[in-house]
Amino acid sequence: MQPLWDEAVNGIPTPVEYHLDFDITPRPPKPGARADLVFSVHDPWKTRPVTQFQMIHERLFHMFVVSRDLQVFVHDHPTLEPDGNFHYGYAFPKAGLEKYFVRKSH
Repeated sequence: MQPLWDEAVNGIPTPVEYHLDFDITPRPPKPGARADLVFSVHDPWKTRPVTQFQMIHERLFHMFVVSRDLQVFVHDHPTLEPDGNFHYGYAFPKAGLEKYFVRKSH
């Protein structure tokens, strides 16, 4: 019998991917100057904004910035603002490609 992947197995719900939109101002950011990073979380079914979050490791949202050469590593916590988005001010130390990783719970 094939498993039903959309149902819970042993009481553990099937993981669901929530949509995360990312915006940055100014675009492109200038090295050494503050940029505003905005993260918007949407539900996977109707793309409605998510408004309730659960704490993970004492925070609502964890953000990681890692440079391609691994010389830059930042783990910090954007703030949930009244507009329902997470905001974070960051000054990129240098030009180049960086990866962003986030962890949140809804």
